Amino acid sequence: MKTVSVALVLCLNVGVDPPDIVKTQPCARLECWIDPLSMSPQKALETIGTNLQKQYERWQPRARYKQSLDPTVEEVKKLCTSLRRNAKEERVLFHYNGHGVPKPTSNGEIWVFNRTYTQYIPLSVYDLQTWMGAPSIYVYDCSNAGIIVDSFKQFADQHEKEFEHSMWQAWDLALDLCLAQLPNILESEDRFVHSPFFEEQLTAFQVWLTLGSKSRNPPEQLPIVLQVLLSQVHRLRALELLGKFLDLGPWAVNLALSVGIFPYVLKLLQSNARELRPLLVFIWAKILAVDNTCQGDLVRDGGHKYFLSVLQDTTLQSEHRTLAAFVLACIVNNYPAGQEAALQGSLVSICLEQINDPNPLLRQWLALCLARLWQNFDTARWCGVRDTAHEKLHKMLQDPVPEVRAASVYALGTFVSSVTKRSEHANNIDQAIGMMLISTVTNDMSPIVRMELVVALQWLVLHFENLFVNLAVAEEKGRRELVVETLSPFSGMRRISSKDRLKMLSPNAHGNSGSDSTDGFNSDKIKRVSSVSSISTLGSSGLVTAWEQRSLTLVAGGDVKSIRLWNAETELKLQDLPTGTDFCVTCLDTDDIGNMLIAGCGDGTVRIFDRRLPPLEARVMTYCEHSSWILGASLHRKALQSVPTRLITASTAGDVRYFDLRKNSSVAHIQTMEGITSFAMHDAASVFACSTNQITRIYNLSGQYLNSIKSHEGFMSSRIGPINCLNFHPYRVLLAAGCVDNTVTAYSTVPL
Repeated sequence: MKTVSVALVLCLNVGVDPPDIVKTQPCARLECWIDPLSMSPQKALETIGTNLQKQYERWQPRARYKQSLDPTVEEVKKLCTSLRRNAKEERVLFHYNGHGVPKPTSNGEIWVFNRTYTQYIPLSVYDLQTWMGAPSIYVYDCSNAGIIVDSFKQFADQHEKEFEHSMWQAWDLALDLCLAQLPNILESEDRFVHSPFFEEQLTAFQVWLTLGSKSRNPPEQLPIVLQVLLSQVHRLRALELLGKFLDLGPWAVNLALSVGIFPYVLKLLQSNARELRPLLVFIWAKILAVDNTCQGDLVRDGGHKYFLSVLQDTTLQSEHRTLAAFVLACIVNNYPAGQEAALQGSLVSICLEQINDPNPLLRQWLALCLARLWQNFDTARWCGVRDTAHEKLHKMLQDPVPEVRAASVYALGTFVSSVTKRSEHANNIDQAIGMMLISTVTNDMSPIVRMELVVALQWLVLHFENLFVNLAVAEEKGRRELVVETLSPFSGMRRISSKDRLKMLSPNAHGNSGSDSTDGFNSDKIKRVSSVSSISTLGSSGLVTAWEQRSLTLVAGGDVKSIRLWNAETELKLQDLPTGTDFCVTCLDTDDIGNMLIAGCGDGTVRIFDRRLPPLEARVMTYCEHSSWILGASLHRKALQSVPTRLITASTAGDVRYFDLRKNSSVAHIQTMEGITSFAMHDAASVFACSTNQITRIYNLSGQYLNSIKSHEGFMSSRIGPINCLNFHPYRVLLAAGCVDNTVTAYSTVPL
């Protein structure tokens, strides 16, 4: 046995004496023959750590040394568990210098720091022994170090009571049963009956998985499961059970790591058995999701090659290749050695070959894997350039799954940020990516996609800061022609921060963003921008929406000249329909089957759109019989009809009109109250409601007045504020009224 790893933990906090230490003058102040006050605190700390390591290296030059200077509890834990994992069954040495912290406590605690160095944090020797495992050597260089010895012995006894584990009794019984066969074998040459010990323990572990939980004691059979992982007879079943156990959560992963799972599953990566691949990639995905520090061991032992082969094997299910992509993304994440190893293994081409796989989760992790591979790694970026990775990722920006689009934007962002040396070629590629992102993603409905867009574009701003500053100055001074001539590669980006503001739900002023010129300064665009401000002078409706449940479509309009349709499931824009008027859209409705769309406008017109036609041809009818602001426009189906044929509209003048969609004019007209402020129609009950500030009236579709609700019912009655919106329950005969005093009142035909 040899010492293979050494942890050097120095808690000096140079320049700050601990509160319980009173130093005499003169006093000993050298640390490893270094005067800490002879240089800056940080440099002194690093120099002392280096000298201490050199002293140990004279005794054991081949050991793995790790320094932890003025650490926190979490950093000490991470260091100790990592060294024990790498040392396996060999010895680890822990050296603690506590000359900059208080004395150890009688409860068996030494001291470290919090992250901001404003407090001393106790670290239990018991926890330290748990992390270090055995065999270990401890060196305590601190004041009153002798007090640690008693606690150390006490805690060591608690750790070393493995002989009391209940599994020993089961093992002893198994050995007795095996030995009991010897006499008969020697006398009559009976065949030896193999012990079912391991099968029985795996079965017991399976029972625990079926009935166990985090609140119960950990399974006693876990060490046995790890022991049989390398047995060809039992390893397949053991891996299946281990995967189910790790799937219980991070606590299960940490428990498995603490009992020594790591060397077993690392050695299994050398196996060529195809039946183990799905199990191993699942287990390693669980491990790396909890503890990403394993990446170094995987690369050093060549384990990354196993996951490259799994990802490349298209005969495997996409779920297993997704896990392999996740593992590789963890291996290359902020780890240069892992990035280099993965690049040598052709990870770029492997990912790009499967970037159009039908599984959206695989597409997402392939993009994330590429993003992490070339992040701050210029060599991988240029490998991606040769394979046209940025062009292939561009196609994913229209993916129907928002998470895939977000991953693609993230990958393109790290693609831009990874350039270490600027060249004309690199600039041209990055400018093309920037314009690609803006033209494709700016109007994406998904907030995570737009967030990744902002993060990605920051790198362009940083790389070309001077150009953006010049652009801003030129626009501020109105020198538009000069901007077009000198900064045309980036002039299209002005839409992000210029005065013609982008609206995400309701479309921008020019209706069809795809038809804009790339420079953004043509006369047609200037004309459209000026028309936005003119709408506000004709009345403002704000954002107006309608929801179509069957197709999961959100329809949005308002103070703009287009109506935008969004697919809420994919979070993508479906189309923009020009309204054909400078007045705002005041109400919207759909036929719920994806064909017809109705829009009421502030000029009193009601416009019908056929969504199956091209956007510029979609407006198929405009009714102009109302003379004022449209409050409601609702498509109405008769009994047993799947397609609505009747349209009911109402305006602030109090006139309610019925239209047969097959005719060019209204077929009926009802005059309610003058100056109504809200209108609602019940789809199933064939009634509608309208209200003024003082009264709400209910009518049936024949125009018969049914009832009224007054704002003030009497001296002793509750006072109801002026109503500014109405809505019916979609099925029950319930009416909700929203009032200007921020209250909502519900009315029913029967007591609730």
